[in-house]
Amino acid sequence: ESQLSRSYNPSTTDCPESKSYLEEQEQRDALIKFGALPPKDAIKQLLREGPERIFAICVENLPKWKQLTSLDLWNSKLKKLPTKFFQLTGLTKLDLSENQLEELPTEIGRLTGLTVLELCHNKLKKLPTEIGRLTGLTVINLGENELESLPDAFCDLRLQRLYLRNNRLSSLPSSFGKLTSLGKLFLNNNRLT
Repeated sequence: ESQLSRSYNPSTTDCPESKSYLEEQEQRDALIKFGALPPKDAIKQLLREGPERIFAICVENLPKWKQLTSLDLWNSKLKKLPTKFFQLTGLTKLDLSENQLEELPTEIGRLTGLTVLELCHNKLKKLPTEIGRLTGLTVINLGENELESLPDAFCDLRLQRLYLRNNRLSSLPSSFGKLTSLGKLFLNNNRLT
């Protein structure tokens, strides 16, 4: 078994500064850089080391990872998303739940292939109008945020399921009735009157 083919196991080392840990880290980085690990497996391994490390490697490997269709980064302590992240235009499912995101960059509009977007349990206060460009989106979960309003462009989506519970919404856009494909709508625990 070659040095590079060994899988990383964080329990094999007591101290992150130990020689074996550093060797494992270098081996894992080499596997990722040379494409020996599929992107999903590479990201799962990098999650153990924190979001900054994930994005450093992710951005470096973007050309190889553009074929990613599903990315699960829930509970990764993310506070913001770098612009280059939105070059992953092959994504159809993106899970950013249970992070610390306060805003979505306008570049979210580049991910036009998305059908499922999970953003619950963050700190989002508003959505960019560019979210209206995600016309393939059928499911969006925005529950447990701090949203006070929705942009009008939001109503151009063809959503089938919409989760908005536990936010601070006091009204809905006047064009909300355009969401005629909705089969499930969750609006409980808002400030709607």
